[in-house]
Amino acid sequence: MIVPALPRISNHTDFDPLRLHPQVAMTFIRADQPIPAADVIMLPGSKSTASDLEWLKRQGWDKAIQRHLRYGGKVLGICGGFQMLGEWVDDPDGLEGKHEKVAGLGLLPLTTRMVAGKQLRNVIGSTVAEGATVTGYEIHNGVSEGAALSSPLFNIEGRPEGGDQ
Repeated sequence: MIVPALPRISNHTDFDPLRLHPQVAMTFIRADQPIPAADVIMLPGSKSTASDLEWLKRQGWDKAIQRHLRYGGKVLGICGGFQMLGEWVDDPDGLEGKHEKVAGLGLLPLTTRMVAGKQLRNVIGSTVAEGATVTGYEIHNGVSEGAALSSPLFNIEGRPEGGDQ
């Protein structure tokens, strides 16, 4: 598994359990490093989703992700990384930096608009497919809408969360 080390990555410690798992090889890829082959590309959260999305494109990750998917690889986005997978990320009030509307990676039919009122709380839920219990904390900013949300990956406290294509 490879993870782009975004300039404004948030909650990078979320990856510690994966880094420490004996059956998972996880590597952060820094700016200007070649993007190696991997089974999974995981896009992390960001403190400035639109700006880090532009950085990903400048680094060539958009093309690398397309190639990765063509050859059967998987892509997973967490928080801002999930928002980047959609068609648009819009920050009309400049909550995460400057006002900008940025074209997403176009891999999921959804759009995200940043809104005031970041959420931070402990949550409990389950995976939709297996019903496995999940617990953790949620840091959430933005409202995502679109067809991708009709097939969620999780049920968190009675509401669907995430999306799949």
